[in-house]
Amino acid sequence: MAGRRRTRPGWAGSGGTRATPGAALKDRDTGRTAGRVLGAANAEELRGFVRDHAEPGAALYADDALACTGLSEYSHEAVNQSVSEFVRGMAHSNRVESFRAIRKRARRGTFRHLSEKHLHRYVLEFAARHNLRPRDTAAIMAELAARMAGKRPACRELIAD
Repeated sequence: MAGRRRTRPGWAGSGGTRATPGAALKDRDTGRTAGRVLGAANAEELRGFVRDHAEPGAALYADDALACTGLSEYSHEAVNQSVSEFVRGMAHSNRVESFRAIRKRARRGTFRHLSEKHLHRYVLEFAARHNLRPRDTAAIMAELAARMAGKRPACRELIAD
C-alpha cells in the first residue's frame, strides 16, 4: 500500500524489539562519524552519547525520536519520519542513514553474525571505515597500522564470557 510503512510481526518502530540499541552522529562539516552500542534504548543513554560527541551549541538534526529532546545546550530540529517527512530545510538524517547503510550491507554480506559481546568492536570498525573512505589505499593502510600498534587482545578476552 502506497504511503504506509510495512512492519513485521514482533517489530516496533525504530529498529524493532529484538534489535540492540545503537546511535550514530555525523559531523556535517568534517564528515566524521561516531557510533556506539547503547546499554539501553532510552533517552539517558542517547543524550549521554550526544554529549560525549557533540560540542554544546552544535546544531542537531535528527528523526522524530523523543530521546533527542531535552538537550537544551544544542539547537535541535527534527523531521517526522513517521508521517513520511524526511527533509525540512537543513533538518534530515540522510548522512547518518548512509553510515547505517554501510553497517547493514556489511552485516548482510561480510559479517554474517555479529555477536552481542563484540558488537561495540564492529560499530567502531564501521565508523573507522566510514571516516577513512575518502583517503587512498596507502593512507588507509598506514592509519590502520598506526591504530593497531600495541593493541593485541588475548584470545581469552575474545572468547571467554
